[in-house]
Amino acid sequence: MYAFQMFEVFYDSDHYIDTDNIWWLIPICMITIPSVYFIRIKLYDKHVHGIDLEAMEAELEELKAKGYTNDKNKDGTLNEQQSISDDINSSLSTGNLENIFKTVQHRIESWLHLKS
Repeated sequence: MYAFQMFEVFYDSDHYIDTDNIWWLIPICMITIPSVYFIRIKLYDKHVHGIDLEAMEAELEELKAKGYTNDKNKDGTLNEQQSISDDINSSLSTGNLENIFKTVQHRIESWLHLKS
Protein backbone atom coordinates (compact mmCIF):
# COMPACT_ATOMS: atom_id res chain seq x y z
CA MET A 1 0.00 0.00 0.00
CA TYR A 2 2.87 2.36 0.77
CA ALA A 3 4.45 1.63 -2.59
CA PHE A 4 1.16 2.48 -4.28
CA GLN A 5 0.97 5.75 -2.35
CA MET A 6 4.55 6.61 -3.33
CA PHE A 7 3.68 5.87 -6.95
CA GLU A 8 0.70 8.22 -6.62
CA VAL A 9 2.90 10.98 -5.21
CA PHE A 10 5.54 10.85 -7.92
CA TYR A 11 3.76 9.75 -11.10
CA ASP A 12 0.14 10.88 -10.87
CA SER A 13 -1.11 14.22 -12.08
CA ASP A 14 -3.62 14.58 -9.22
CA HIS A 15 -2.74 16.90 -6.40
CA TYR A 16 -4.64 14.73 -3.95
CA ILE A 17 -3.31 11.40 -2.74
CA ASP A 18 -5.64 8.41 -2.32
CA THR A 19 -8.65 9.76 -4.17
CA ASP A 20 -10.13 7.22 -6.60
CA ASN A 21 -7.07 5.15 -7.32
CA ILE A 22 -7.08 3.58 -3.86
CA TRP A 23 -9.71 1.11 -5.14
CA TRP A 24 -6.94 -0.62 -7.11
CA LEU A 25 -5.49 -1.80 -3.81
CA ILE A 26 -8.54 -3.77 -2.69
CA PRO A 27 -7.94 -6.87 -4.90
CA ILE A 28 -4.25 -6.85 -4.03
CA CYS A 29 -4.98 -6.62 -0.30
CA MET A 30 -7.64 -9.34 -0.57
CA ILE A 31 -4.93 -11.73 -1.74
CA THR A 32 -1.88 -10.67 0.26
CA ILE A 33 -3.39 -10.10 3.73
CA PRO A 34 -4.97 -13.59 4.12
CA SER A 35 -1.92 -15.33 2.67
CA VAL A 36 0.43 -13.48 5.02
CA TYR A 37 -1.88 -14.26 7.93
CA PHE A 38 -2.00 -18.00 7.14
CA ILE A 39 1.79 -18.09 6.82
CA ARG A 40 2.01 -16.35 10.20
CA ILE A 41 -0.34 -18.92 11.78
CA LYS A 42 1.73 -21.82 10.49
CA LEU A 43 4.99 -20.31 11.69
CA TYR A 44 3.52 -19.29 15.06
CA ASP A 45 2.07 -22.77 15.65
CA LYS A 46 5.30 -24.49 14.71
CA HIS A 47 7.84 -22.32 16.51
CA VAL A 48 5.90 -20.87 19.46
CA HIS A 49 3.36 -23.56 20.31
CA GLY A 50 5.50 -26.43 19.08
CA ILE A 51 2.73 -27.87 16.91
CA ASP A 52 4.41 -29.74 14.10
CA LEU A 53 1.91 -31.18 11.64
CA GLU A 54 4.49 -33.44 10.00
CA ALA A 55 5.39 -34.96 13.38
CA MET A 56 1.71 -35.47 14.16
CA GLU A 57 1.19 -37.18 10.83
CA ALA A 58 4.21 -39.43 11.43
CA GLU A 59 2.85 -40.35 14.88
CA LEU A 60 -0.54 -41.22 13.39
CA GLU A 61 1.11 -43.40 10.76
CA GLU A 62 3.10 -45.15 13.51
CA LEU A 63 -0.09 -45.82 15.48
CA LYS A 64 -1.77 -47.20 12.38
CA ALA A 65 1.21 -49.46 11.77
CA LYS A 66 0.92 -50.81 15.34
CA GLY A 67 -2.69 -51.77 14.70
CA TYR A 68 -4.64 -48.97 16.34
CA THR A 69 -7.13 -48.79 13.51
CA ASN A 70 -10.86 -49.22 13.38
CA ASP A 71 -11.27 -52.88 12.55
CA LYS A 72 -14.42 -54.39 11.13
CA ASN A 73 -16.31 -56.99 13.09
CA LYS A 74 -17.46 -60.26 11.57
CA ASP A 75 -20.82 -58.73 10.69
CA GLY A 76 -19.19 -55.87 8.78
CA THR A 77 -19.78 -53.09 11.30
CA LEU A 78 -16.95 -50.93 12.46
CA ASN A 79 -15.43 -51.64 15.85
CA GLU A 80 -14.63 -48.10 16.91
CA GLN A 81 -12.98 -47.12 20.14
CA GLN A 82 -15.04 -44.62 22.08
CA SER A 83 -13.47 -41.20 22.28
CA ILE A 84 -13.25 -39.24 25.52
CA SER A 85 -16.02 -36.85 24.44
CA ASP A 86 -18.31 -39.77 23.53
CA ASP A 87 -17.57 -41.39 26.88
CA ILE A 88 -18.41 -38.17 28.73
CA ASN A 89 -21.58 -37.71 26.68
CA SER A 90 -22.78 -41.23 27.41
CA SER A 91 -21.92 -41.09 31.11
CA LEU A 92 -23.51 -37.65 31.59
CA SER A 93 -26.59 -38.22 29.46
CA THR A 94 -29.98 -37.39 30.90
CA GLY A 95 -30.98 -41.01 31.46
CA ASN A 96 -27.75 -41.89 33.25
CA LEU A 97 -27.89 -38.79 35.45
CA GLU A 98 -31.51 -39.57 36.33
CA ASN A 99 -30.56 -43.11 37.34
CA ILE A 100 -27.66 -41.84 39.42
CA PHE A 101 -29.88 -39.34 41.25
CA LYS A 102 -32.58 -41.98 41.86
CA THR A 103 -29.96 -44.32 43.30
CA VAL A 104 -28.65 -41.59 45.60
CA GLN A 105 -32.22 -40.74 46.63
CA HIS A 106 -32.97 -44.38 47.48
CA ARG A 107 -29.76 -44.69 49.49
CA ILE A 108 -30.58 -41.55 51.49
CA GLU A 109 -34.12 -42.81 52.09
CA SER A 110 -32.82 -46.16 53.29
CA TRP A 111 -30.30 -44.52 55.60
CA LEU A 112 -32.89 -42.21 57.12
CA HIS A 113 -35.66 -44.86 57.04
CA LEU A 114 -37.98 -42.58 55.14
CA LYS A 115 -41.02 -43.90 53.31
CA SER A 116 -42.22 -42.07 50.23
